[in-house]
Amino acid sequence: MNGMSSSRSRSFLAKTFLAGAALIGSAVVGMVAPAHASGGQREFFADAFSDQLDFSNAEDIALIDEGPIQGVAGAPTMSDGQMHMTFNGMGYFSPLWGGYDTGGHAMGSEAIGHDREGNLRALDGTKYTTLRVRMNVSAAVGAGLFFYTCSAGVNDACQSGRQFVTEPGWHVYEAAVPRERVSGIRVAISGNVTADIDWVQVVGSEVGNVNADNVAVGPIPEVLNPDAAGAVPYLFPLGGKPISYQSRTCANNDWASTVRGDAWDFNAASDVDKIDNYTSSSISNGQFNGVGALGKDGAEPGDPGVRMNLSGRTINPAVWHRTTVIVPRWDGRYSQIFGADGGWVFRALWKFALKPGTPDTFQMSLPVVEYPNDTTLTFDLNDPTPLDGSPAPVKNAVEIGATQFGWSADGRQVRTFRVDMAEPYRPRETPISNVLLATDDCGVNDADIVFRDNNYAAGGTATIMSSPSPIGPWSQIGTAPVAPGINAWKWDDAPRGTWFIKIGMTRDGSFGEHHSSGPVTIGTDYSSYIASSRGGKGGSAATVPSELALTTKGNPAPVCTAAKHSVLFKRPVKCKK
Repeated sequence: MNGMSSSRSRSFLAKTFLAGAALIGSAVVGMVAPAHASGGQREFFADAFSDQLDFSNAEDIALIDEGPIQGVAGAPTMSDGQMHMTFNGMGYFSPLWGGYDTGGHAMGSEAIGHDREGNLRALDGTKYTTLRVRMNVSAAVGAGLFFYTCSAGVNDACQSGRQFVTEPGWHVYEAAVPRERVSGIRVAISGNVTADIDWVQVVGSEVGNVNADNVAVGPIPEVLNPDAAGAVPYLFPLGGKPISYQSRTCANNDWASTVRGDAWDFNAASDVDKIDNYTSSSISNGQFNGVGALGKDGAEPGDPGVRMNLSGRTINPAVWHRTTVIVPRWDGRYSQIFGADGGWVFRALWKFALKPGTPDTFQMSLPVVEYPNDTTLTFDLNDPTPLDGSPAPVKNAVEIGATQFGWSADGRQVRTFRVDMAEPYRPRETPISNVLLATDDCGVNDADIVFRDNNYAAGGTATIMSSPSPIGPWSQIGTAPVAPGINAWKWDDAPRGTWFIKIGMTRDGSFGEHHSSGPVTIGTDYSSYIASSRGGKGGSAATVPSELALTTKGNPAPVCTAAKHSVLFKRPVKCKK
């Protein structure tokens, strides 16, 4: 249902709190007085998400039951930098949500995780060693801080942690993190109490982003789109979603905008080729609106989908593979169950241009987890988990099956492209405002590296680094002073290849670092390729064209000691050869 079945969840929680309840009247385990450290410590949420978990913005946690939060009475709220919850028996919230491992539509490792899920951004327990939670609980009840080391989802077999008893009022509770890969964290409470949560942090011994009181003393870098070139229509909270923008030397590379010549922005009915399984639909004011139909006898999801108009052309999936759907809002109560209110998942579907012996069936991506406060869904059809550093799977993000071939694995052209916003078990609105299918960001021999400090103060310095992998090794390519707001640093004479970008920032003895969520490809001017793609219906072979093929072999990133040129700071400095 939602990581566990309802009965299994209650059994688990009951078991969890037997020991916790027995502690009442004895020493409180895992509780410390608020500390007042003057130095900073490295902190997981600031490092991993460029965003402290201080409940100051909607991205901190999805305020929904049946997901990161379970077993609460009424909807949690967030105000004044705190999350407010009422527990009615046994419940919990997950600062690091491990995802789903049984039941429902989003089934653990078989689903494409949300940006804040631990199966995508796991915690290294050898680096971040202490979990600390500051909260105000209204009475003494059993509680626990738990860690999960499953590859995806959470279950009893991979659980560890400690139980304790809360004390009324504000206190800081802490527990040692297991020294391994942690994919989920849970703060559990048993009792009829209210709780206000001020912040959650996982700190290490290194000097870093925040001090022991969650007072930010160091920079918190955020790497925006690697090649935004000053045109940033969407600023994303998690380090730059891989939507591509106009560059000086690399054309805007959304497929519909550049090849079809008309973006899928629903400014006209002609953006849509066909609508499947909707009881009603309309296109107006830059938005698709539709109510999805139910399946047979209401016992199956209705499977509503929108086929995008390709204007008689085909898509080369080896070049265009980054899928983004932007929705204005979500409708109805959130749930992942196979039943009423369930089906909160997105899928991409497509058909290939036929070859002899190829079944004319829809290819289907894995389910992409949706949450009500997440209005931008982005993933790479050629590599659904690009941040783990592992090679892209041959089947890509495809649902495994005998007739499923992967987005670009077999060299076919895509002739039909469809987006399914939900798999509802009741009529539900599924509005869409934009659909994009993009390449990696690109440049011919330069790129704008765009970043900002989310905890800005004067005197900061940024070190710009590149690597062909999101996990390094990293080579320094420049430095620049950090200004308030958006900073743009121009990477002149950038070497050919596909690079992830990392920004390290230092200020007053503290530092932080963060890398881009998508790469930038240097050495490619897509404009001539796009122009040739516009010429006919057939398209070219679904491989990376020779003029776009790149290699980093024997061509490492140069090591620079200072910024070669900063768009904002106008300080050209030569790079060491």
